[in-house]
Amino acid sequence: MIRRELCGDRMDLCSIINGRGGRCSENCKFCVQSAHNHTNCEEYGFLDTERFVEGCGHAARQGVNRYSIVTAGRTLEGRDLEKEIASYQTMHDAYPNMILCASHGLVKLGDLKRMHEAGSHVSYQCGNLGAVLSGNLYHAHL
Repeated sequence: MIRRELCGDRMDLCSIINGRGGRCSENCKFCVQSAHNHTNCEEYGFLDTERFVEGCGHAARQGVNRYSIVTAGRTLEGRDLEKEIASYQTMHDAYPNMILCASHGLVKLGDLKRMHEAGSHVSYQCGNLGAVLSGNLYHAHL
């Protein structure tokens, strides 16, 4: 009854895609992608925009309302950051009703702003302490 009163009968669904896998330099004990943990995690570089758009479209057709790119590694910068921002812009243009989210480690405030301007609504940042920042905290910094 409380859920129905506060949220109605709808669910908030999020689909994620691993945009860059393995070789993370951080030592998070819980993470399969940490280079410090001996796992059989697949390692690969940053995916192409087409893969993200394809996944976002599939999620939209399934009724999912959030889509997130997550990446292994301490941060996202350089060529990978530029590809990521272009990917968010392309997904936002193709699926304007999709809420786009991001999880890319420690990201500079200026880069968060660029991600937001490209269409990403929420960014989660995790460091060694496991701190999580929401889009609301990001907006408080602007």
